[in-house]
Amino acid sequence: MVFGEKLIMQWFYNLKTAQKIIFLVVVMTLFMVLIGVVGYFYNKEATGDVDNLFNNNIKKIQLLNETRVQNRGIEVNLYNMLTTDNQVAIDSAMVDLRRRSLLLNNLMLDYQRSELTSYEQGILPVLLNRFENVNSVANRVNSLVATGRTQEAMSYFKANRAPFGNFAETLSSLIDYNKELAADIFQQNIAASRQAGGLLLIILFISMVTSVILGLYIAKLISRWLNDTVDKVQKVATGNLETEFINKSSDEIGELSRALNIMTQKLDNAMIREKLLRDMVLTSISSLDIDEVFKNMVIKTGEIFQADRCFFIEYDKERQEFLPVNGNAVYLSSLGIKDISGIKPTNEEMHPFYGNDLKKRQPLALDDVNTVDLPPPARDLMNKYNVKSFLSVPVFYRDSPLGVLKLHYTQHYRHFAQDDIDLLTAIGNQAAIVIHQAKLYNQIQKINERERLLRQVAITSISSLEISEVLRKIVTCAGKLFQADRCFFMKYNDKEQDFLPVSQEVYLSSPKIRNISGLKLTDKEKQPFIINNFEQKQVWIVSNIDEAEIPQEIRDKADEYKIKSIISVPMFYRDVPLGSLVLHYVDNYKEFTRDDVAVLSDIANQSAIVVHQTELYEQIQDVKNREQLLRSIIDEILETDTLEEAAYCITREILELFNADKVTVRTYDEMQGVFSEIIGETRKNNDIPSSKGKIFYPKEVDEYIARRIYSEKKLFIVNNIDSVECPDSFRRASRDLGIRSFVTVPIIYGDTPLAEITIATTESFREWKQEELDFLIPIVQQISIGMRVFDLNTHLKSALDNERNLRKLIIRLREFGTHDEIFDYLLYELMTAYNVDRTLHLHYDENHNLYVQNEIIKPEEIGPLKGQIVLYYENLKEILPQVIDRAVVINNVDKEIENPHLRNFIKNKNIQSFLLYPIFRDGSDKQVVEITRSEEDIAGILMLCSTTPRKWMSNETNSLKLIIDTISSVYFEVMRRKEVDELRSNFISTLTHDLRSPILAEQKALEFMLSKKPETQLKEYAEYLEDIYKTNDELLRIVNNLLAVYHYESGKFELNFEEQELKGLIDNAVRSVSSLAQDENAQISANIIDNSIVNADRDEINRALVNLLNNAIKHNPEGVQVNIEAKRIDNEVQIAVSDNGRGIPESERKHIFEKYPTIKRKIGTGLV
Repeated sequence: MVFGEKLIMQWFYNLKTAQKIIFLVVVMTLFMVLIGVVGYFYNKEATGDVDNLFNNNIKKIQLLNETRVQNRGIEVNLYNMLTTDNQVAIDSAMVDLRRRSLLLNNLMLDYQRSELTSYEQGILPVLLNRFENVNSVANRVNSLVATGRTQEAMSYFKANRAPFGNFAETLSSLIDYNKELAADIFQQNIAASRQAGGLLLIILFISMVTSVILGLYIAKLISRWLNDTVDKVQKVATGNLETEFINKSSDEIGELSRALNIMTQKLDNAMIREKLLRDMVLTSISSLDIDEVFKNMVIKTGEIFQADRCFFIEYDKERQEFLPVNGNAVYLSSLGIKDISGIKPTNEEMHPFYGNDLKKRQPLALDDVNTVDLPPPARDLMNKYNVKSFLSVPVFYRDSPLGVLKLHYTQHYRHFAQDDIDLLTAIGNQAAIVIHQAKLYNQIQKINERERLLRQVAITSISSLEISEVLRKIVTCAGKLFQADRCFFMKYNDKEQDFLPVSQEVYLSSPKIRNISGLKLTDKEKQPFIINNFEQKQVWIVSNIDEAEIPQEIRDKADEYKIKSIISVPMFYRDVPLGSLVLHYVDNYKEFTRDDVAVLSDIANQSAIVVHQTELYEQIQDVKNREQLLRSIIDEILETDTLEEAAYCITREILELFNADKVTVRTYDEMQGVFSEIIGETRKNNDIPSSKGKIFYPKEVDEYIARRIYSEKKLFIVNNIDSVECPDSFRRASRDLGIRSFVTVPIIYGDTPLAEITIATTESFREWKQEELDFLIPIVQQISIGMRVFDLNTHLKSALDNERNLRKLIIRLREFGTHDEIFDYLLYELMTAYNVDRTLHLHYDENHNLYVQNEIIKPEEIGPLKGQIVLYYENLKEILPQVIDRAVVINNVDKEIENPHLRNFIKNKNIQSFLLYPIFRDGSDKQVVEITRSEEDIAGILMLCSTTPRKWMSNETNSLKLIIDTISSVYFEVMRRKEVDELRSNFISTLTHDLRSPILAEQKALEFMLSKKPETQLKEYAEYLEDIYKTNDELLRIVNNLLAVYHYESGKFELNFEEQELKGLIDNAVRSVSSLAQDENAQISANIIDNSIVNADRDEINRALVNLLNNAIKHNPEGVQVNIEAKRIDNEVQIAVSDNGRGIPESERKHIFEKYPTIKRKIGTGLV
């Protein structure tokens, strides 16, 4: 047992110091693993409990609570539906009832699918039965209300309301049960957590105690031997060279003891030599920086040997080649000596030195290089640097060649004695130790730096999951560690097998180094990276860009960014390539060692884990942001009051999500097949040109876009506007707005196209990725639902507003009495409603041109057009359609009017866009009205004008048609009422005048007769009686004419057509007025050219002719000559009555066919 313990202790003693430390670390690690295993076990158990708590209890509580809410909501909807008289509220309640019923069914299905306990399975049939009772009551009440049996539904609801309470009571009991069960699980988890915490504390305490004891023991063991060695070294320093160092172990201390023993033996022999080297050695030992060591070594050596040039050239044993001369390892005695820094001798140039210096491990001294037969490359090198004499010694550490220490003499020749050679050899041997220690120190520093960097990367992954911050720290740490001029990360898309543009996270050693962010490699430029990094999974190294065999495209790019050396390390997570970590050297060439590659590979591997974690985090954030975006879009759409506000909300959210430069929304008019102007737009900044009010595509372009996104049902994706196939007008408009790439997304509800959203970039071209476009699908679906709801609400609101505005217009118009008052008010209201610059009411003039009868203008500076001709007759056919019961829409005069004369004529009147709609005369057939007949049936034309191009949508034209058709009916009603009032006034005036004269004459005659004595003979009254008879006959004729007019106007009179001889009709009328003609001494003549047979009503024709003859006789002086002429014209007969009397004044002739006209001389009764 004792022997075994001694062996173990001796084994422990023989361990190197680093191995002892590693042993301590291993012990600590085992305890940490134990803590981790215990923690993992309890964490896994706790996680399982929490998952079980959520999946089997909390989730069911949420379902049951939501079910209870929906049950209550259904009950409330039924009550509201039964207690309100508002049909809109009833419809809304019924819609909400159906929604809640569907949601309640889904919640019950989710609950049944969940993991139920035996208690819940036992109560489930009761719950389902009560749920069916609730559905039965709701369906019954809903069906009764739908059929209009509200009272019966109310009675039924009151009598069967108990199922809602029973269902809610069952839900409450299940909720309470799950809450109690969750509380029990939670308490069990708390107890287990406390137990785990206690156990972990015990293990942690044991590990700390063990580590402290073991660490103290190792420290004591090392310090005891070191103290002993230090004491003996101090004795040697005082001159006691007989001191012997104890050597009991094989570790560093034991090796040091053996070396010290040898040193004391040789110390006497080396005192003189050591004195010469002391300054150099002390200087070298004082610094372990490899560059400082090189500098001190060559300076001291060059000064000791008074050389013109002293330098040390390193040798790479692994690659078996000399490295470029380090600038810090060169000593020059004066500025005139040519510097050798940076040169890398070829194998041919270094062949003689390699054979003597390194292979044979012997110094090489040449007093005169010209006397030695050197290979041409070596001699050329000597001549290039003016070397006359040189001395070189190999520098080895143990058996490892470190390089060659050289002395050059360029000013004169030098003879090298053996002491010179021995001294330089001794310097080389001593320098080998210092160089080796410095390299070890540098390696340790690199290891520490690598570990520090890896810790930083690991800490970064814990402290931040922002990809930009993680990449910034990785490239900064790697760039500083390897002293690179530029360090960056190129992300690789494995699906598309392509590098993305270099991100903004680029490390630059100084401001003068050109930034490479945003660079996108071409196919040829990226091939070396893909082949070396990803296909071969190797580090790609180019130490000298000028000498490397690389594609010309890479060389050109290197020249552009002044690259001299490149190293690119692949980053893989498992077997998935994430990208490449790239280092550039601009100022100097860089030789990369295996250690460099190993360290950089470790950094890349650790960074790959961090980058993968950040990408996972970004994906989770994207999903979260997507859900938040969908909710916010729908909420904001439903909360907005106008479509423009809703569109702005949509564009703002999408712009932020896709990091675009500009997002726009346009609605689609399916009836006209065109898009509206932009109703919503959001730009990244104000420097980006706005598209609002500027994009005005011709109809064929809108049809092209609609076909791309609606007919083909695809996204319209343009990565480069310059290379896509599209109409030229579309490309020009996009370029004018600075758009370089875009994607247009259709908004479709069902099969109904609603709108389009365009996401555009203006600052650079953009490759739209499939995952970005896939992300748009759920967003667009939600937007389509929101816009459809908003569209329905808008249409309903618009219908209500139109109805309200029409009522307002009708009430207001009925207050006016003249044409101008009515149309001035109407034009003003239309200008406000449609936000136009000018509204016009057009009439036809005598030349069939359309001129402005009424006008309202908004900006005074555009100038009035009242009284001016807007459209000439010869241009009407180009503007008006063949069937004019349609609105004439001109969105852009420049694009839609081909006639240049007409186009310029309209533009000169400050009209760039207009909308025409006719006002039909009351009673005209509006369905089929030809242009050639339009003046007969059209009372006027309304024209809405804009000074800028504008798209008139179908809802605008439809509302205008509704307004104009309605208002025109009201207008003609007002005019008819005014006409009736005028007719009534004229009729009363005429009737009073025509009846007054005969009645007064009869009154005078009666008064005369009454003034006679009663016994007066009747024959004396015969003349008066005859006058009274004639007067009564005239009165009877007037009354009969009035009755006839009444029958005509009331529509109760029907004509009795019979075949009659024309001459007989005229002779009968002449006989009827013959007595009056004799009294007035009037002469009546008849001129019947063709005695035709006519189809006429004998009595009414006779009445008309008699009235005309009476008027001609009575309203002319005595002795008038009246002529009746009848002639046949085609299939009709024209009868004309004329006289040679005073005639009808020119100003009154337009009133001939009006009812009841009167003039001073009583031209007639107007009762014909």
